[in-house]
Amino acid sequence: MTNLKSADYLSDIRGAIELLRHRMQPGQFFDSESCLRFIETNTGDPYACKERLHMYAIAKAMLSWFEGQDLEGMKQWSYVAAKIRRILFQERPAKDCRTPMYLTPLLSDNVDLVEWFSRFDYPFTSGSGSLSGKRRNNPKMNEYYHYNTLLALRGDWETLVPRCEVFLGDVPAKLGSYQADSRFHMALAEGDVARMEASLDELVEPKLMKRRQEEESGTTGPFICTFAIVYAKIAWLHGHRVQVSSPYVPKEWLPIAPLPKYEDTFAFMAQSDDSMPVGRT
Repeated sequence: MTNLKSADYLSDIRGAIELLRHRMQPGQFFDSESCLRFIETNTGDPYACKERLHMYAIAKAMLSWFEGQDLEGMKQWSYVAAKIRRILFQERPAKDCRTPMYLTPLLSDNVDLVEWFSRFDYPFTSGSGSLSGKRRNNPKMNEYYHYNTLLALRGDWETLVPRCEVFLGDVPAKLGSYQADSRFHMALAEGDVARMEASLDELVEPKLMKRRQEEESGTTGPFICTFAIVYAKIAWLHGHRVQVSSPYVPKEWLPIAPLPKYEDTFAFMAQSDDSMPVGRT
């Protein structure tokens, strides 16, 4: 397990911070002012600009904590990212749904956003036409365990546990590194904190993290283990105060503590629709 003070980890963090700062400069990938200008004038590709602002907000959340140890800033920017992601789903609800999508609503601790994402299952329905809908019941496909994350968030143990048993009973060769996820979900359903923590510890082991690095974005990868954080936050939501001894899962992020107030940093956020179900496009 990586030590928080290890030279390699700290070096990776410093390099990641410098890279994010560079990408936020005018003309670079996270140029927020240019994106906002296209959105406000409805020119170019406003949807793509919102996607960039979503990633920009995640980057700001990472910088808030890893550069300034600012927990409130991390939650506020996670709120911004989660709300923009909700807006993107409102506009195109059939987009695929993956476990990392739940990171920012969970980190924000915003009750309304967590509730919205826990109810939003349209991409997993057959009528959506998305891969999430077509493959959610095939244990050989990634969408199977992504749907399990939604079930865990909802606390739908009756549906979740048999799915985990099916997966663990005949683990697909290419998905061998996802056994810890199903073991975590089964332990969560039973309220077994020790087994939950053992599964989370497995997720942050260097070899397993390396095999699953492709599921981290360039914005989060150097800093955290997204799956371990998502699962740990879900456990806390259900009343289980799990702990993970790893710098990739900051312990300060785990308690459920909403901010007194959240700000819609960008004007278009305040005008967004939060109806459920979302409009079909």
